[in-house]
Amino acid sequence: MAAFFKKIAGAVVRALARLVGIGALLDTTALWAIVFKLTKAGADGANLLQIIYLKYGLNEARNAAQSIITATKSAQPAALMASLEFREGNIEDAQQWVKLTSEKNTEDIESLLIIKLYLSEFFAEYDKKSIIEQILAINYLPMEVTRIALVGKAFAALEDKDLQLAEQTAERILSVEEQAAALIVKAALAIEKKNLQEAEKLLIKAQRKLTPGLFYPLAAGALLCVGHNEMAMEYLCRAGKLDDRLIRSKTQLGDLARSQEFNDYCSRRNKPST
Repeated sequence: MAAFFKKIAGAVVRALARLVGIGALLDTTALWAIVFKLTKAGADGANLLQIIYLKYGLNEARNAAQSIITATKSAQPAALMASLEFREGNIEDAQQWVKLTSEKNTEDIESLLIIKLYLSEFFAEYDKKSIIEQILAINYLPMEVTRIALVGKAFAALEDKDLQLAEQTAERILSVEEQAAALIVKAALAIEKKNLQEAEKLLIKAQRKLTPGLFYPLAAGALLCVGHNEMAMEYLCRAGKLDDRLIRSKTQLGDLARSQEFNDYCSRRNKPST
């Protein structure tokens, strides 16, 4: 009975916190702390950490995270912290939050899948294909998570030279929306089929949907997967300053970004003509 009343009280305070937060004039951290204390729900703990991060920064979120993770059976708060660390470029710290989910954090473990997918590009202990299939086997995840997994599957198929699977997966995405990464996969396939006009149209569509910092590395990655190395270097050069996470990644594109061949190519390309 006490647990029931705590749930009711938590729902009331949660509603109040959301109402107060609409105006964005008051700090709702204390209210969300009360909500989590009453419910111990993973979603409420993750929400509290997100608010602390946005209001006070990453260090304060770190300070609050340990007690929140310990107080709940859910993996959601640890997944949130791992995602925040990854966003800030702290790859090893992101992995540590994932590892921190002990045997006690047995609920909502699917919330860890998307960050594990990102970490698979840096650590061999995370099997990218296995994680993708785990995500796609769950039908209640947010559409954005499923979309990211499908894009990963399409790029993995390109890398494996399974062009039929790459095309089928890209078409599956495009049947729902005109998604930029799926267009890029289709463009790489069109280049492989020597249909350069179609590839150009697809790349132009994709480019309109993304910033240069996202479009050019994605296009370079797809081109590299189908063996067009020089074209991949050209697109990667056009990206300008590369995200440090890309350079550090244990991927084909990361290897290219760190290579002397790429540095030499960009130096020649950017050298003023005399």
